[in-house]
This record gives sequence, C-alpha cells and structure tokens, in this order.
Amino acid sequence: MKILLLVISIIIPTAIATWFLLDEFVCGRKAQIKRLCGKVFFCTHEIAKWEKMINEVGSATLFAKGLNDFKARKKRIGKLINALLDYYYVDTENENEQEYVEDNRYKERD
Repeated sequence: MKILLLVISIIIPTAIATWFLLDEFVCGRKAQIKRLCGKVFFCTHEIAKWEKMINEVGSATLFAKGLNDFKARKKRIGKLINALLDYYYVDTENENEQEYVEDNRYKERD
C-alpha cells in the first residue's frame, strides 16, 4: 500500500512534469525554431570565415564551393523556419504569437 501511495504521490507527478518540460524546452514549437535560428547564426559565422579566407588568399575559386554550400544551407534553413512559423501559427489571433512570428521570421540578407 505504501508503494502504491509513493507511486501516486511522487513518481507520476514527476513524470508528468518532466514530460511537459521536455515538450516545452526540447521538442516544442519554439524550441525547434530557436534551434534552427542557432544554425542560421552558425552558417553566417562560417560564411564570414570563408569570405575572410577568400580576401586573404585573393582567389575565390579555391573557396567558392565551401562558401556556396554554407550560403545554400543558410537559405534552406531560413525557408524551413518560415515554413514552421506558417504551419504552427497560421490561424493565430493572439497578439503575442503574432509578434513572435514577426520577430522570428527569416529575412534573407546579403
């Protein structure tokens, strides 16, 4: 009887709380978009490194493939971010969510 009480009072609420926290911070909508935004920043950093190497060497032909790969990856991730925002928040009327969508929408810059 004590084990059943322990399971009901401690383990089940802990499991439910863990599930909600994982859903919010690891698998949730905003966590997916945040992770993709981090990848965009990584690609931007790598593009800057490749462009710096091109400027130092003076020949774009050596590094053109790597630079173009990161630019294409950044563009694909940006499209994915916009697609996820459209999918998750297409019919929202909540002003906070609309603000979130506008703040996190990917805008391609050169």
